[in-house]
Amino acid sequence: MTTVWSDPESMNYHLKQWEVMKESTREFILFLDGKVSPNENYLDLGCGAGAYTFAISQSFKKSMWTGVDLDIKLTSIASNLSEKS
Repeated sequence: MTTVWSDPESMNYHLKQWEVMKESTREFILFLDGKVSPNENYLDLGCGAGAYTFAISQSFKKSMWTGVDLDIKLTSIASNLSEKS
């Protein structure tokens, strides 16, 4: 069975994260504080539409953050929205 993460219900979930940061994302950013090294590269496997990765990258701007996902629709949204933000 293949799961599609860009069905209408899942897509709504992904897009809402671009509007309102989830509390779990805030908490993870706090957790990462002091653990992320400047000038290092970090990879988010299964980044979805990228809101989570983008939020983290904005908190740790001296590091390089890359998100990848199997769903090309989601990575396309991530690219477009991160460029606009």
